[in-house]
Amino acid sequence: MAKGTDNKEITADETLINRGRQIIIAYFHKMMANEAGAKEGTNIEHLHDMRVVSRRLREAMVNFAVCFPKKPFKKHYKQIKEITRTLGAVRDLDVLIARFEEAVPPLSDAEKFDVQTLIAYLQEKREETRKPMLALFEKLQAANFQKKFIRDFTNTSHIVLHQSPSTESCPQPDEKKNRKHLIAHARKILPAKAEKIYAWEHFIFNPANREELHKMRIAMKRLRYTMGFFDDIYKFRGFHNVIIRLQRQIGRIHDCDITLDLLTDYQRTHPHLESPGIATLIERTRKTREADYKAFLKRWEKLTKTQFRRKLFRRFLYPPIHKTSRRKKNYHGR
Repeated sequence: MAKGTDNKEITADETLINRGRQIIIAYFHKMMANEAGAKEGTNIEHLHDMRVVSRRLREAMVNFAVCFPKKPFKKHYKQIKEITRTLGAVRDLDVLIARFEEAVPPLSDAEKFDVQTLIAYLQEKREETRKPMLALFEKLQAANFQKKFIRDFTNTSHIVLHQSPSTESCPQPDEKKNRKHLIAHARKILPAKAEKIYAWEHFIFNPANREELHKMRIAMKRLRYTMGFFDDIYKFRGFHNVIIRLQRQIGRIHDCDITLDLLTDYQRTHPHLESPGIATLIERTRKTREADYKAFLKRWEKLTKTQFRRKLFRRFLYPPIHKTSRRKKNYHGR
């Protein structure tokens, strides 16, 4: 059995395998359902959705790695990671273009010309960045990637591509036993993922620690995805909302950092341009980053005072007692 980074002491049983298979196959179908739109390229939301789901899929694979044979697992994980990375290069440009398009209306005519010139430059760059993405899709199709992925992650050979398997396709053990096994698994991986967030805490009080803030954001995202895999048991809603808010706050800071890097590099590589519009965007972005950073730090300090960390870890160890529901869990939330 393959082992994920947080699963070293976990042994797989039928309960874990069923849930892992269900989540992984469901996310895989949703990811591939966006492939045609991502390739076509006119609606940027298809590419965005495909990238987001690929991240969730990777996290699911890590958390349930122990349930599947090691060799095919490693190969498929590497392929999904390549999809995320290749989509990300295009998505970053989509975000920047949209950001600068929103900035145009209130600018002066001279500033508008500068920003519109920058947007045209980024649009050309986007078209070049799409080429490796399209080449990757062709390579995966030639390798029969979809069929092999489904074959290796499910025992159900007749599943149709782009359709999510129902929970009834996997035999379910006794519900009490099922819940007990899943809690045991969650108790091992959830605290470890939360600790990775707090490992970066001592860096956040210096606004210059860009890389550390970004890594904290990634750790939050991974914890949030993992919490979603067990939300039917733990009822994480309040905790989940707090983490989403923190992640988005750091995300806005990171977006500002990426924007500032792009703008300053553009200035450096286009010294022949006067670029008053670029200078205006740099100044506005710096002010936005400063405000976003202060808001994040204020929120973090408030949570520290209310002992959010202790409450979160306590919930990981002691899920709420509730009556078992017959309602089936749907793993297609974004």
